[in-house]
Amino acid sequence: MEPLIAGRTSGTRPQVLVIEDDPGFRGIVLELLDSHGFDTVGAPGGLEGVELARTLRPDLILCDIYMEGMDGYAALRALRERTDTATIPFVFLTAEQNPAGLRKAMISGADDYLIKPVEPDTLVATIRARLAKLDAQRRHNAETNARLLALFDATPDLVCLADEEDRHLFHLNRAGRRFLNIGEQFDVGSLELQNLFSRPGWAHFLEVALPAARRDGSWSGETALQTLDAIEVSVTLALVAHPAGPGMPAYLSLVAREFAESRRLQAELTYERDLLGAVMDSVRERILFKDLDGRYVRLNRAASDRLGLSNAMTAVGKTDADFLAERPAERHRALEKELVEQNLAEVQDELLELRRNGGASWSRVAKQPFRDRDGRVVGTITFASDVTAPEQALQALDRSEALLQLLLESAADFVALVEQGGNIRFHSASYQKILGLGPAELQSLRLAGTVHRADRERFEEKLREAFAGAEDAEFEGTFQSRDGQGVPVRCRFLPVRGDAGWVGSVLLVARDISARRRAEQELLAGRRETDSLLSSLSAVLIGVDPAGRIARWNAAASTAFNLTAEEAVGRNFFESALPWDWDVVRKGVTESLVRREPLDLGEVKVPRAGGGDGWLHLNVSPCRGEGASGLHYIVVGLDITQRRQLEDRIRELERHEPQGQPARGLEPKPSGTG
Repeated sequence: MEPLIAGRTSGTRPQVLVIEDDPGFRGIVLELLDSHGFDTVGAPGGLEGVELARTLRPDLILCDIYMEGMDGYAALRALRERTDTATIPFVFLTAEQNPAGLRKAMISGADDYLIKPVEPDTLVATIRARLAKLDAQRRHNAETNARLLALFDATPDLVCLADEEDRHLFHLNRAGRRFLNIGEQFDVGSLELQNLFSRPGWAHFLEVALPAARRDGSWSGETALQTLDAIEVSVTLALVAHPAGPGMPAYLSLVAREFAESRRLQAELTYERDLLGAVMDSVRERILFKDLDGRYVRLNRAASDRLGLSNAMTAVGKTDADFLAERPAERHRALEKELVEQNLAEVQDELLELRRNGGASWSRVAKQPFRDRDGRVVGTITFASDVTAPEQALQALDRSEALLQLLLESAADFVALVEQGGNIRFHSASYQKILGLGPAELQSLRLAGTVHRADRERFEEKLREAFAGAEDAEFEGTFQSRDGQGVPVRCRFLPVRGDAGWVGSVLLVARDISARRRAEQELLAGRRETDSLLSSLSAVLIGVDPAGRIARWNAAASTAFNLTAEEAVGRNFFESALPWDWDVVRKGVTESLVRREPLDLGEVKVPRAGGGDGWLHLNVSPCRGEGASGLHYIVVGLDITQRRQLEDRIRELERHEPQGQPARGLEPKPSGTG
């Protein structure tokens, strides 16, 4: 026998529903299909067939056209209108011989039609062909869905799918799970779209985004999401409203990307551009960017002033020929062609620049290629300095050195220039002040002499590395002042190279880190105090970190569960096999995290290590600000064993005492007794 296509469930026989009002013909078809390995069901009319189809959802439907009550066309329309039956293959069985009638059968939406009387082999072959096509489509859909979900999981953006009617999620990719800090085993079907949004973000979604997506098919814009720990995150959101289709209800798809980082990068880029413009405008040297045709692209203030322009942007697109006499303009162009055509790193020259506005000056120019991010030459950069009055250049240099000196003197960091051998050639006032030494005393010292004896060897090693050319030598230790006080510092050693490239001196930049050290010590003391407080609590306390591992375990927990902190810390909380009702605990923790509020879990029984049962009253509280505590949530258990035992004892005594008599041991004391 020819192998069958599998049914909806793997390993089952394909089910065929036969809707036929002729009981004799219906019985023959059912018997024929059953003998060929099909699971068959019969219906005597259209209405009964539609109800059976909605209940059973068969793999294929054979239906007569002309029947009393609901005919075949009406039955087909009813099935196509519902998403759960819209995709079931539908084949008409008809005695219609008229071409117009056959055409109507096909355009009504049926997958095929057979003319009565039909050959058994033809009937079986048609059914097999339709089921094979359906099976191939199912496999294709499954593969497509798997690839699509894999793509969703690979993207760094949050992607989720939700039912439009009840707004429950039915898919959330890995980025979304990381955003909400939930594991792969967490059932996202328990979450609604509202759980993803902050309060204003959800209001904006309902009032703006969702109506626009329903109207236009999609919406995109900025909004605010929120983690389960109530941390608000600004995102760009793309929302698509998918209408109901065959076998699929209406649903929503959301893609969210955090834009705080892109905004930060954009702000940094803007800052860098502004900084470049500020630097270019602050130098006396003229800087001109040109394209390969010699047209100005950008020039600094010094260049625009030399050309007599009030606004540098008015020069963009023009050339040297628009501002200079013919000969200097041609010389500039010749240098630029030489630079590009010969692939040189730089060309230099001194030339007399005669300007069309009547001015004239000598300039020393250096031209370099301007490259894009792929390394291709897209233009040239001209650096030009006025050499008409060398004295003015020397004065500018003196002013620059004075400015540097003033900058170093006013710097909060300690700065010292050290020569070979460790002698201090120059130092800032702050360096002198922190050590409590006069200028002459400090000048006569070797640099290592200002370092505490315990740190001196490491300091000298880093200094030697800097003189050897190391650009990243750093040191953290203590400087020693005249009165013996230690000053904790963090130092960087910057080699200063001469024209030949050798290191002649080292610039030391040191920063006082006393405040940081004190803060670290206070933090350490605070943690020790917290740990001491947790250890002294009589209640059981278990802290769980964002990864689900036990991070805090106090002495009361060790006593209650006969498990030391060393044995407990680091274990997965839900896999720690603590002897209590895990259904209550797991449900309570999940509900508390979803609601983002503390939750009373009630009383749970805990077996004692020495025998007998103990009782704990449990509460779970989510932690806010995980960066500070390192915890995701805390489980606190108050030991109520004695109270439960006393209550049991009282109930036991009450059962055994005569009615109206107080329990033994609880009688009121006679008057006059203590």
